[in-house]
Amino acid sequence: MDVPTIWILSHRRAGDRDQMLALARALDWPVTVKRISFRLPKLAAVPFLARRLFDPARSDPLEPPWPDLVLCAEGRASAVARLVKARSQGAVKTVCLGRPAGSPAHFDLVLTTPQYRLAAGANVVELALPLPPEVRAFGDGDPGLSEYPRPLTAVLVGGTSLPERLDRKAAAELASEMVKHTRRGTLVFVTSPRTDAGAAVALAQAVLPPHVVHLWRRDGDNSYWRVVTAADQVVVTSDSVSMVMDAFAAGKPVSVYPLPQHHTARNRLVNWLHGRKGAAWLFDHGILEVRPDRRLLFDKLVAQGRLTWYGKPATGPAAPAPVDETAIAVAKVRQLFADPL
Repeated sequence: MDVPTIWILSHRRAGDRDQMLALARALDWPVTVKRISFRLPKLAAVPFLARRLFDPARSDPLEPPWPDLVLCAEGRASAVARLVKARSQGAVKTVCLGRPAGSPAHFDLVLTTPQYRLAAGANVVELALPLPPEVRAFGDGDPGLSEYPRPLTAVLVGGTSLPERLDRKAAAELASEMVKHTRRGTLVFVTSPRTDAGAAVALAQAVLPPHVVHLWRRDGDNSYWRVVTAADQVVVTSDSVSMVMDAFAAGKPVSVYPLPQHHTARNRLVNWLHGRKGAAWLFDHGILEVRPDRRLLFDKLVAQGRLTWYGKPATGPAAPAPVDETAIAVAKVRQLFADPL
């Protein structure tokens, strides 16, 4: 058979696009990135409105010749993937990474992870982690860190991503707790673009020598990758799956620091409704969407021995077997085209 062709529907999230590109490269099939846009972006974030608010005038053309496969990785983009499938009269295969808007039954394959809490199904494959992006070239680390006492612990600091909350108080508590429990070596805190300015200031005020804080600056020489590369071990705040993946890619032992959580009244109601038979249609039609629970993903990785919760002993196997999420995903996609490995 001819080599299948791929469209990637890319909206705004670079991490989603990197995952889809990684899968396309692993498949080694011709790929075209289609950038899509929506009217009234805030309303378009509501899944069941996304298809109505899709803006063809500000998007790349979605017209014949159709691809064989469409990749999407977000609720809004998944609504457009369904639109492409309908326009092609079902000829296009659709694969969603993460969680689609509404029921997964509308897709040929959904490659998800535990935080999305999708029900098991013939077309739903739960991976331990999102697909890793293309491996970056790691350097020799930051030469400026070579003089600090070892072991060197990189603390990767994210930001508020509900229900995880990183405000000034949480940042000060993070610094205080880690400094108090570090008997030897050096902590190197690295903030990110998502770190609130107030939280970054509180962190810098709470961390005293010999420990160090590298504050992210939009116009600065940010040292994130150099610190990760130089570190002996990495601690990541619990708001970020992507930074855990970065630490894995660098081959570092990883632990996750649990940030305080804040659940809004709406969040608590949606969580209560999720899984109840009478409310299933609200979720299947994209009217409601349960918020991702990253701690479910981290708990599974802890059970597999791939990381630990900060300050807690390891509970998984001493030498966990390596897992290649990309190979699993590639095999499942190829099966859609009856293309044996």
